[in-house]
Parts: sequence; C-alpha cells; structure tokens
Amino acid sequence: MLSSTIGGYVAGRLRPHWTAVHVHERYFRDTAHGFVVWALATVVSAAILGGATTSILGGAGAAAVPAATAAARAAPTDIYVDQLLRRAPAEPAQPNAAFSPGAANSAALAPNVSGANARGNREELSRILAPALLKNGVVSQPDKTYLAQVVSARTGLTQADADKRVDQVITQARMTADDARKSAAKFSLWLVVSMLAGALSASLAAVEGGKLRNSEWYLTAR
Repeated sequence: MLSSTIGGYVAGRLRPHWTAVHVHERYFRDTAHGFVVWALATVVSAAILGGATTSILGGAGAAAVPAATAAARAAPTDIYVDQLLRRAPAEPAQPNAAFSPGAANSAALAPNVSGANARGNREELSRILAPALLKNGVVSQPDKTYLAQVVSARTGLTQADADKRVDQVITQARMTADDARKSAAKFSLWLVVSMLAGALSASLAAVEGGKLRNSEWYLTAR
C-alpha cells in the first residue's frame, strides 16, 4: 500500500495541468493514472521476481543434480511412512514373535517386508496413503488392513497396536493436509485483498497529487 501510494501520488503530481477539463473529468483521469501506475508496477515486479526465481532455481538445479534427483523421488507421504514403520530404538528389527491361533496362516498372507523388498514396500505404502492427503480422500478398509500387517511385520507390534497406529497416522495426514489447504486459501485471500488495497491507495493518492498540482500552491500571493 505504501509503495502504491507513493507511485500514485507521483503520477498525479507529474501529470499536465488540465485547465480546460471539468473537475469530474480530472477526478476520473487522476484515478485512472494511479490505477495504471499500480498495474504497471505489479506486472513489472512479477516479471522481475519470476525471472530471478527461475534463474536461481535453474542454477541450483544444475549445480546439485543428485540432490534434485533425490528430492524428486521424495513423496509428501514419506514422513507418514516413517511414522508407520518407526520402532523403539532398543527393539530389534524382527517380526512379532507372539503366537496365536491361525498365526501360520497370517504369516503366509503377511506382505514380504524384508531384504530387497523394503524399498518397494515404502513406495507401496506411500501410494496407499496418498488419498489421505487429498480433499475428502479416504483410505479403504482393505488398504488399512494391509498397512497394519506391514507395520506389525516391520515393527513387532501386535495387530491391535498396528491398527491403532495406522488410524492415528492417517488421521494426522488428513489433518495436516487440511491445514495446508486452509493456509493456502487464507494466503490467496489476503494476497487479493492487499492487491486491491494497493490499487485503491494508488488511485486515491493520484487524485490528491493532481489536486495539489492544480492548486499551484508553490506560487506566492501577490
């Protein structure tokens, strides 16, 4: 608002002296002068900042290709996969040793989460959790059951504790995504309001600058 006010005021002060123009026409022209100054400044600022940002990102990407590749492989759900597969530091990386009726069949149906399949399991879990980050996204019950099986096999938790952890992580992911969407909406709203306030400030400042220009206050009275 401050920069728009200064720009509009300067535009109003520097315009020609319209002696043969009606006062209402002067008001309209001064307002248009201020608005055009604001619009031009906004476009130029966006172009300069956009070009600078593109140049910086391009240079950083060319200088750090491995880091960019690793970042490209990262998924928004990675942090939630880490929370699902997290175990206490003192606990060994072994499946749940507790035996219950039907444990043999459960072990046969449990996903293979050891050795070379670990990375593939992480990517699979990320794809399963992805709907939770979408608006009104839902993770199906079969997917939740599969997640709980993987968590139980990787962390040694009981099936009940694994189910509880899966529900907690999905709820946290959904809440975080909703908060991010709300923050983005608020930021967009305030950005629009600030731009409109800048346009109004520039227009009103141009009117005041034009009035001061027409009054010829700098001339001494005779």
